[in-house]
Formats: sequence, structure tokens, C-alpha cells
Amino acid sequence: MDDPRPGLLQEARAIWSALRGVAHDRVELAALETRIAGESLARMVAAGILIGLLLLSAWLAILAAGVVGLVAAGVHPGWALLIAALVNLGGAAGLFFLVRRLARNLAFPGTVRSLRNEHPGAIATSEVH
Repeated sequence: MDDPRPGLLQEARAIWSALRGVAHDRVELAALETRIAGESLARMVAAGILIGLLLLSAWLAILAAGVVGLVAAGVHPGWALLIAALVNLGGAAGLFFLVRRLARNLAFPGTVRSLRNEHPGAIATSEVH
């Protein structure tokens, strides 16, 4: 009788070699896509910064137009500038309080509470904004 082991061993080696090749191809693909994703993220951040700068310049132009309009309407230039500054400060304060309220969600309050067994099985959806 012929021993089936040499053929079985060759098939096992062939399968192992094929698996290594597939794994290598997948790892290489993941590495290439990771590089592309990193480059894309860097470009997106750069574009975001440029967008922010353009929006800032547009906002400053709108404020300047408002100041010019107030001065043309007879408001003293100093008061017009003060009004523009107060508009900026009001917007900044509103955004500050929004960020402060949203920051609570970064602490995963429902998850922490459930891990502490304070309210087992209860999910507080009112805290998620």
C-alpha cells in the first residue's frame, strides 16, 4: 500500500503557503490603506484650517460692514466698535456654554453609572445630547 502521508503533507504545505500569501496580501493592503487614510486625514485637517481662516475673514468683513453702517447711521466710531466687540463676546460666551454642556458627554456618564451599579439596567437618554 502507498503511504498517503507525502501527498497529505504536500497539500498541507500548499495550503499553509496559500494562507501565508493571502495574509501577506491583506496586511499589505491594510498598510497601503492606512497610509492613504493618514494622508487624507492630514489634507482634511489642512482644509479645515483653511476653511476656518476663510470663515474668520468673512466674519471680520461682516463686523466691519456693521461698524461702517453704524458710523454712517450717526453712531460714534468708538461705540460702533464696542458693539462689534460685544457681539463677538456674546457669540464666544454662547459657544463656551455649548462646549461646556457637551463636554459632560465625554465622561460616558451612563456607562460609568451602569458599571457602578447605581441604576442597573437603566440608560439615561436625557443626558445624551
